[in-house]
Amino acid sequence: MNKPVDPEPQPTQPTEPENSTQPTVNTKPKTRVAPESMPDSVREDLAAAQKALDASNTEEALRHIRRSQRTKITGLSFSLLTRVYCQQHDLANSRANWTRVPATERPRVRQYCSQYDIDL
Repeated sequence: MNKPVDPEPQPTQPTEPENSTQPTVNTKPKTRVAPESMPDSVREDLAAAQKALDASNTEEALRHIRRSQRTKITGLSFSLLTRVYCQQHDLANSRANWTRVPATERPRVRQYCSQYDIDL
């Protein structure tokens, strides 16, 4: 008669306790950037510049942007200024003003300028 052979014991993997916590991934919390505080006159000038830019009136847009910058220099003014120069196909001025465009505006400006074959 053959004796039944016991299977060899398999090494078992150590199991984690049931109440262990999953490792956490350290991510930076996304901070919301507060909109720039600016005088009403600057806000109105930049709104007028945006309207002129939408109407392809770049000279009028430049006039409003420059007037707003005499009162207060803002990131939004450089965003608009860069887009005006892109619409005018002015690569040198587009790139010169690109460095002052805030990071939050850059994707929007880059996409706008790509319509005019300007790579920033």
